[in-house]
This record gives sequence, C-alpha cells and structure tokens, in this order.
Amino acid sequence: MAEVAKGRPKGAVTKSTERIKNFIVNFLEDNLDQFKEDYTQLDEKERARTYIKMCEFVVPKGLALSGLDNMTVTIQSKLKSLAEEEVAEEEGNKGEDD
Repeated sequence: MAEVAKGRPKGAVTKSTERIKNFIVNFLEDNLDQFKEDYTQLDEKERARTYIKMCEFVVPKGLALSGLDNMTVTIQSKLKSLAEEEVAEEEGNKGEDD
C-alpha cells in the first residue's frame, strides 16, 4: 500500500513566507543608498564589525582559505584578524598625532 503524503513537500514555501521575503528584499534594495551613507559614518571598529557581520550572510561558514604557509583559516577569522590589525594601526596613528 502506498504512503499518503501529509503536509507540504520538503522545501515548499508558503505564500506568507514568500511575501515576507519579497518585502525584506524590496526594503533592503530601497534603502541601499541610505545604508551606504550610514556605513561611511561609522568609526573604523564599527565599520569592520558590520562588514564581518554582512559577510556571514553571503560566505558559507565552513569555507576556508589556504595561506602561503599552507595553514588553513576560515574567511571569518581572517577578516576579523585583519579588522583588528586595522583598528590597532589606527589607534597607534592617533597616539602619534597627540
């Protein structure tokens, strides 16, 4: 006897979910210029944090890069390290100006 399928098939999207996703995409697209302007107003540390957070939405978490020394690091940890170095350099440069 064949099994009777119950509910939505795996991966099926409801109409309300589709509407919400479309709303969010449209909202993001409509406010892109404002976001870019706001982004440039952030200090270096907040800009780095925002950049890293945004990368989480487009870069798979397990994606890895091989360095010149054949050491493998995740993109996220490499970006974090670079951002911390940039912030440290900026803070060092501010101390020289005083």
